[in-house]
Amino acid sequence: RRHREAAEELEIALRKRPNWSQLHFRLGIVHQEMGNFERAVAHLDAYLSALPAGPQRAEARERLADLTRTRPEIPVAISSVDGPPPGLNPEAWEHLRIARVYRDRGDLEAARQELSEALLLSPDEPVLLNLSATLLLAEGRTEEALDQWQHSVLIDPGQGVVFQEIGELLWLCLIHI
Repeated sequence: RRHREAAEELEIALRKRPNWSQLHFRLGIVHQEMGNFERAVAHLDAYLSALPAGPQRAEARERLADLTRTRPEIPVAISSVDGPPPGLNPEAWEHLRIARVYRDRGDLEAARQELSEALLLSPDEPVLLNLSATLLLAEGRTEEALDQWQHSVLIDPGQGVVFQEIGELLWLCLIHI
């Protein structure tokens, strides 16, 4: 809500002063944080066009590079520590890692697409099913999320984290009844 209100205020200011490049920069950041990636790109482009040597040029270029990348880069910290579960198809592992980055950015649709590719390669992999359940839950599809977690637990009953997630979900459902 805070971001939406900020975007509205900045848009009003931009209509009054369309050549104020700093507004484009700030709007780019706000829209990126809201997940409005196309609008973020448009505003950051406008900032760099107006002030190619502006004080925030490095940050604007970095944000643009991040927003316009076809596939996100896996952060070095994740790629060096995080390893695939034994037996997981390496290509499915790459799709999973990219899906996690998209999820962390709030781009659930892109995360779902990457995860679908991974599930085609390894349809009964618990780590994939668990992320699928998490995405379904984030989309408000509670029943489907529970089905995914149940399927995952049937494949690998030793997943304490999944039982914890299901328990928390059931608790949330009970307090909202």
